[in-house]
Parts: sequence; C-alpha cells; structure tokens
Amino acid sequence: MTFTKEHLFEADFGGRFIKSPLEELDTCTELGDEKFDMVWSWGVIHHCENFNKSFINVANRVKDGGVIYLYLYGRGSLDYDQDIQLFKNRIIYNTLETKEEKMKFLLEKAKSTDEFKIHQMHDQYAPLINRRFDNKDIADRLESLGFTNVEETIVSGEVRLKAIKGNTNLDVKNSFLPRPNLAKNWFQHHDR
Repeated sequence: MTFTKEHLFEADFGGRFIKSPLEELDTCTELGDEKFDMVWSWGVIHHCENFNKSFINVANRVKDGGVIYLYLYGRGSLDYDQDIQLFKNRIIYNTLETKEEKMKFLLEKAKSTDEFKIHQMHDQYAPLINRRFDNKDIADRLESLGFTNVEETIVSGEVRLKAIKGNTNLDVKNSFLPRPNLAKNWFQHHDR
C-alpha cells in the first residue's frame, strides 16, 4: 500500500487509502455505503478465502452506470494436471523455513537471477489459494448481480472482463478504449 500511495501522490491523484480484506468490505466502516464509478479488481479475488463473498462485496461497490474490470485466473490457461502440480509446488514453497531456502527454490524455478523473473515465481508459488474460472461462469455471476454489457477485454485463457452496473443508456461500444492486441498473459508483455 505504501508503494501505491507514494506513486499516486507523486502523480497528484490524491484520494484516500483503505485497507480491508475483501471478505469484510461490506462492513468496512471507512467506506460505509459508498459506491464508485469504476471498480478495478485485477488478480486479487481468486486468492481470497471466501471467493463468493469477496466477489459480491467488490461488485456491490459499483454504482449504477459504473463499470467493473476483473481479472481472474482462467481455467483455460492451465489444465487440471498442471494446476495440481503447481499446487504441490506451492505447498513445497510454503513449507520452506528460511528465506534462503525460498530464494533457492525461486531461482531454480526462474532459471535466472533476474529479479523480475524471481518476483514472478514468488507470485506464482506464494499464494496457496489460486482458484481458476471460465468467462461464462463469471459473466453469469456478474449478470446475476445486475451487470450488463459483460465483455472480454483481452482474449486469452484468463478471465478478463468488464461490465456495466445496471441498464444504461451509455454508448458502450464508444465508451471504452478498443481492445488491445496484446500477448496472452501479462508477464509476456515484458519479454517483447
């Protein structure tokens, strides 16, 4: 949070920062009943202990006519056998006792001493909770919560969706930037 604060204040965005588990967002006294024009949840909810409650809490923070952007791990980016192996490796990583053991593990997985690649390996192995979803399931959940115009933002094996809360008269096709032509996964952008 400190890193984000520093960089946003450097850019003079202002604002306030509230730290709350997503499962408790509905009872966060600092937010009260506040809703927002845009809610951006990128790579977070699939790590929450209670996915359903977190998903609903985040979606409920979008005001009518507002937009939500979601990125969740996609079922299409990893098959079940790979997912099981990844989970086994997460358990190994999370049971290592020292920083040195963890660094050795990450270096072996990264096959590099590049700090960025090591950071990617940490992101991959540190969280034990890593659910995977498909677009249709998440689109259906959004629609059941009153969202319309659910659209994939980047076509890949991951879930990257945007949606409008409620029925809106917005010219949705012209309200957003066009879909970018990007690499399949976020980390592949850095290899270009």
